[in-house]
Amino acid sequence: MFQRFVVVLFIFACIIPACMVQNAPAGDWLSVGTGDCPGRDVAGSTGPNPDPGRCNGQFSGYTAVCWNNNCTYKNVATASCTGGSNPGRMYTCGNSVVPTQSVGTWLSVGTGDCPGRDVAGSTGPNPDPGKCNGQFSGYTAVCWNNNCTYKNVATASCTGGSNPGRMYTCGSSSMPASTPVVPAASTGNWINVGTGDCPGRDVAGSTGPNPDPGKCNGQFSGYTAVCWNNNCTYKNVATASCTGGSNPGRMYTCGSSSMPASTPVVPAASTGNWINVGTGDCPGRDVAGSTGPNPDPGKCNGQFSGYTAVCWNNNCTYKNVATASCTGGSNPGRMYTCGSASTTPAAPAASALSGRWTLNANGFVFRADVIQRDRLVTGTMTPINHQGSTSTIDGSFDGRELNFTRSTPGSGSQQYHGFLFLGIESGNGIGGTFRSGGLDYGWYATK
Repeated sequence: MFQRFVVVLFIFACIIPACMVQNAPAGDWLSVGTGDCPGRDVAGSTGPNPDPGRCNGQFSGYTAVCWNNNCTYKNVATASCTGGSNPGRMYTCGNSVVPTQSVGTWLSVGTGDCPGRDVAGSTGPNPDPGKCNGQFSGYTAVCWNNNCTYKNVATASCTGGSNPGRMYTCGSSSMPASTPVVPAASTGNWINVGTGDCPGRDVAGSTGPNPDPGKCNGQFSGYTAVCWNNNCTYKNVATASCTGGSNPGRMYTCGSSSMPASTPVVPAASTGNWINVGTGDCPGRDVAGSTGPNPDPGKCNGQFSGYTAVCWNNNCTYKNVATASCTGGSNPGRMYTCGSASTTPAAPAASALSGRWTLNANGFVFRADVIQRDRLVTGTMTPINHQGSTSTIDGSFDGRELNFTRSTPGSGSQQYHGFLFLGIESGNGIGGTFRSGGLDYGWYATK
């Protein structure tokens, strides 16, 4: 277990965001309403308005929160900055070339709601076209019979509200309002993805054991149906995110409306390749099993592409969960992802993180051997300047933000969070914080 020092925390006050990029072009602080989020403060300024010089290419998409006499700056994507206890005027750092007044198109995405983050309102049953502009692109409107509210929340994240209404997302300003982006009448194909369920977000129902073809249209593409013997329910939830429900049934995803129903979207008989991605597990969503220490090649087919197998010495289980999202299980084993049927090599593709790093965690130095496959990150941490056991790494990386769990035999686990250094073209620096024993410490790594 790490000793609890804070000797490297001051490094990040410099590294993020002020010291990595010099002479970065200035952008524009765009007001997105009122809000706050806990922690991740990296700088401050006096006065009621954000400092224009702090909005640069490095800080694009990140957040400022201002009150009457001061502002704080957080290296958190503004759409994710929620849950803070001291809300103020919230701003996002936009690109200096993005016009904020260009009008886009409100696109209906079904029924839903989410708590808080309301930044405006209007009367009438339909959203105000003037409120869908470049600044609000991807954010949300919820409308009822007589009024609408506008929320600076990414529409895909707008869930859990107590007053569902017709939900809209603000589309690109380059999409003319006279041309619907997604024709709701165009029929797609329901694709069986195994067994599962998720709580809430039900927007329709039908009778019978199979999903209604007419409900799979362009507006519902990628969303979910769950069916039992006598009925089906339809949820405006991306199928890969539909987990944790208490009443699992046969789960379907709505395929592209451009795929003809007479041609199966994904041929289930086409065999792909199981690709080892390290060690891991996730709770639930088991849809099949097999005996023996290796995954069954026949279970990796087009329908299961990107999903997960976990194997131990005598058996394997198969989960209809995207492998990068398969975390947090209590019984880790060898984890595999089902590759494309056309993929012959099992070797990982080149990535930003793969390779050997020197990692300094609160003064304790490790050799970190990292493998990145798509978003999934695995590897080991071996002590260099102190005695200790080799640890395993399991996590995810989206090209900018890294999250992983370090597990050490006999010593439990620690949660690491960080960002790839910007302004270093080779991407050979990364740093952030880790949590151990309920406290946060600093870490960084270089290639």
